[in-house]
Amino acid sequence: MEACGVAMELFNMQPKDLLPGIKAVGNTFVSIIGYHAQGYALIPIY
Repeated sequence: MEACGVAMELFNMQPKDLLPGIKAVGNTFVSIIGYHAQGYALIPIY
């Protein structure tokens, strides 16, 4: 799992505040684009 660095900044969180196994990334929108380029598909949950 990944946590958005932009959102973490908004909520004054640091990577050390995350639960084990959750990785902080700079921007999850960019991360999603990277996964899509690797062949993964986005399944939206509304």
